[in-house]
Amino acid sequence: MKIAQCEERGMTFKEVVAAVEAYIEEQHTYFVLETLETLRKNGRLTGLKAIAATVLNIKPVMGATPKGEKALKNMVDCVIADLKDPESKVLAISHCNCPQRAQDVKKMLEERVKLKDIIILDTRGVSSMYANDGGVIIAV
Repeated sequence: MKIAQCEERGMTFKEVVAAVEAYIEEQHTYFVLETLETLRKNGRLTGLKAIAATVLNIKPVMGATPKGEKALKNMVDCVIADLKDPESKVLAISHCNCPQRAQDVKKMLEERVKLKDIIILDTRGVSSMYANDGGVIIAV
């Protein structure tokens, strides 16, 4: 979207590269996963930590309930705390087979902060593998 926006503005290739690199530098990614198994399998989380998190039903982004609502709320809190100049930001919510959960996150954000836009997308490729069913990813 950022590249298309730059192109529409008639920017040169070098200007597009500079604008996109600056955009990436300030971008943050947050996520809540239903399972840590993929992170364990690919070595991003040690076996002992993955076992402890699974046994204790801990979800990334602090907190856990059977449906993960507390973790989602905490993720929204983190996003809002880190936002700078939110009215100029487009926030993307990607989900893996949980459109209602993505809508719930969008609603939580809309109730607390004014953003330029919030878009919801299905995960694809590697994002789907890491997120697994029920995972929600925010990029802003």
